Amino acid sequence: MGSFLSDLGKGFIRSAVNQVGRDTGKVISNNVYGDRHATPIRNVSYSTKDRAYLDDIENKIISNAELREMAINEGFKPVYFRMNGCFFVGIKIFLFFMGVIFVSASLSESYTFIATVPPLLLSVFGLEKIFSKKIEMVKSVNVMQYVQDRRYKSGARPVGYTKKDVKIEIEANNEQLKIKRLIGICYFIFAFLMYHFGYTLYCKMNDIA
Repeated sequence: MGSFLSDLGKGFIRSAVNQVGRDTGKVISNNVYGDRHATPIRNVSYSTKDRAYLDDIENKIISNAELREMAINEGFKPVYFRMNGCFFVGIKIFLFFMGVIFVSASLSESYTFIATVPPLLLSVFGLEKIFSKKIEMVKSVNVMQYVQDRRYKSGARPVGYTKKDVKIEIEANNEQLKIKRLIGICYFIFAFLMYHFGYTLYCKMNDIA
């Protein structure tokens, strides 16, 4: 059974590479094996020895500016939030108001320290945005999907393409750092507002002037 699963896994990778080409195959391999330095940029690899990205053709270390330009040319775009879209914005708004209620309820039960937990978490996110020098860049690629099928030599049958986000993490430039700092400051503002609104609600519910 273990040998079959191993052969199936190898066949999956081999078929994926053959189907969608060298670059997309590299993306699939990196995602399957969980390589945090996965780089689907053509002719670029990550050297764990040098802790830097390398140009596979000229075998030299690539500067941050060169890597950023390559990523942009490959269609990558900077991402400032891990969860985007109206749905996730709605979830964040909901969580903010839940945080306000949590603060109020904790203060009502005299759990003053616990009441500070949600605002502190927001502050931590803010600090991460302000002090992190890295930024994720993302693009969507078409990736072949497979289902198990023993009739195929590889043990897997292609069932069509689907969109998949691939990411690369690079050094942020000055403009991107400014945007990240602004976002970090906004996190601090929301942390303060969360505690302020929670405390105000607590005072009103307990008739405290």
